[in-house]
Amino acid sequence: MRQGQRISAGEAVQAQVSSQHESIRPGKCDSEAVAPIDFDHLHRQTFGDEKLVREVLELFLVHAPALLAEIKSATNEASRRAAAHKLKGMARAIGAWAVANAAEDVERAAKGMDAASAITGGLEKAIEEARRLIAALERNGERGGG
Repeated sequence: MRQGQRISAGEAVQAQVSSQHESIRPGKCDSEAVAPIDFDHLHRQTFGDEKLVREVLELFLVHAPALLAEIKSATNEASRRAAAHKLKGMARAIGAWAVANAAEDVERAAKGMDAASAITGGLEKAIEEARRLIAALERNGERGGG
């Protein structure tokens, strides 16, 4: 960007999100090594807006299981890859790194339908851990880890 050039708030946010997503997978991590949701990241993504935190977590609770079902029932590599890609992006947005990494593994393995089927168990486990954490926060009247 040249000095003095103006950009919209939307463009600024997109640039920030894009730069964050380029370095999101610092290394292979599994659900045991990473908290189900990175609340620091989630708060940065939502600009600390607790209402927005609740909304995006609710969206995750609704859409993650549906996308997992799409992945499991996919009859071709393109549909499996598309569902895994959507799930990866949604998980990255809330800081569910284990889900994002497992979805990326499924996305990459979609070329081999048998291999992709074999690794969906890790994805399912990561989604369940994130879901349990969100449910526990909901029961305790909290959202967003603070």
